[in-house]
Amino acid sequence: AHVYGVIKQNNLKDFLMLEIGGQDVKAAKVERGIITDVELNDKCAASCGRFLENMASLLEVPFEYMASYHENPVSINSTCAVFSESEVISKVAEGVPVENICAGVNYSLYTRIRPLLKKFKSSSLVLCGGVAKNRALIHYLQNDFSEIIIPQEPQFNGAIGCCRYGETVAAKKLNLLQTF
Repeated sequence: AHVYGVIKQNNLKDFLMLEIGGQDVKAAKVERGIITDVELNDKCAASCGRFLENMASLLEVPFEYMASYHENPVSINSTCAVFSESEVISKVAEGVPVENICAGVNYSLYTRIRPLLKKFKSSSLVLCGGVAKNRALIHYLQNDFSEIIIPQEPQFNGAIGCCRYGETVAAKKLNLLQTF
């Protein structure tokens, strides 16, 4: 669905896609419109959109506010969402500025998804899913990719892809029916 969404929204046939959803992360290599390789996160939701939403809630800041900070990130090392929350609470108790904690949360997301992308060789990346609106993550990804492509509606990319797929299937069935 996400690949179809990128093809529909960006008219691409060859690309590396990173889709960060609420519950999982997918990286897919697409060549001539066909998925040739896929990597999925194999850890808990600590590298997903829900993790970011939980952290923003914990810090009592809007998601958009948190997603804008990338400078001076504090270290958040846990690969577990629950333990990461404990780290963030400790940072707040230590008096670390919220902006630095936000940057740390964003950087920890980047460090968790980076291994998924290392397998693929590409200078450009299509970033989709709601997390594609995270400006801090985009800033970090620019260290690894010369071009970051974000579909016009990244949070609806999968739904757009489903519609495109349905349209394709319906057209094939219609053509099949017309031959009888």
